[in-house]
Amino acid sequence: AGSGGTFSGMNTNTRGYQEVFEGGTVVGAIFSAYGNQTVTGGMARDTTVTSGGIQAITSSGVSLNATIMSGGTQSATEGGILAGTQTIEAGASASGGTLKEFSVEGKTFKGVQNVNSGGTANNITVTGGGTQFVLNGGTANGVTLDGGTLSMAGGAIASGTVGGQGRGV
Repeated sequence: AGSGGTFSGMNTNTRGYQEVFEGGTVVGAIFSAYGNQTVTGGMARDTTVTSGGIQAITSSGVSLNATIMSGGTQSATEGGILAGTQTIEAGASASGGTLKEFSVEGKTFKGVQNVNSGGTANNITVTGGGTQFVLNGGTANGVTLDGGTLSMAGGAIASGTVGGQGRGV
């Protein structure tokens, strides 16, 4: 999907590939079994990544409301934006990117990442308007707080430096 384009409701599996470029929007895609979505400057909204699937967010790409399920992976490089509700289920992993508030079409979305029991989040930066919730049995490694909030439930696991400025609760 390219500039100004919107694509809805794609189910990609068995080595399918989708790239979202600047100005493009993809809504409601599902990726599994080596399906790969790369968001390069565009926006992926309401994405589900299941076992073997990958969502990669690069160079100011935006993931808005993603669910990463068991065996799925979300990977963001520096400049990748995580907004809305990002859910990391048991057996899933997310790494990199910036969890933050984001506005689109006149609506503002907080950046919330829920790391559920058995889920893992690595090297996430949490900025203003962003909150990472690590639930009982969830794991967060190398969180950087830059005006955001890290909330750890009893039984949650954290390792690495929680640096910068923000709030841990």
